[in-house]
Amino acid sequence: MVSQEEMLKTFKQDRYAALMSLDMHVIAQYCAKWGVPPGANPLVAWASIHKARLALSEIPEAEKELSRQWLLKNGFDPLPPH
Repeated sequence: MVSQEEMLKTFKQDRYAALMSLDMHVIAQYCAKWGVPPGANPLVAWASIHKARLALSEIPEAEKELSRQWLLKNGFDPLPPH
């Protein structure tokens, strides 16, 4: 039986790999594995992916900057809500 700690570690590793990939196929596999609902609207799904990358401390700053630029280019606010 897998402990909660091991499951959380695996979840975080899978999330990191999916978000770093920026590959919708990889992200869809992650969503299916962990029961994360995929976005119905592709633009909103991508915005959510980029917002998630900004929220995670383990994402490198250079990758966060790519996400900030994507959000700005596509009309989204890269800052968290106040």
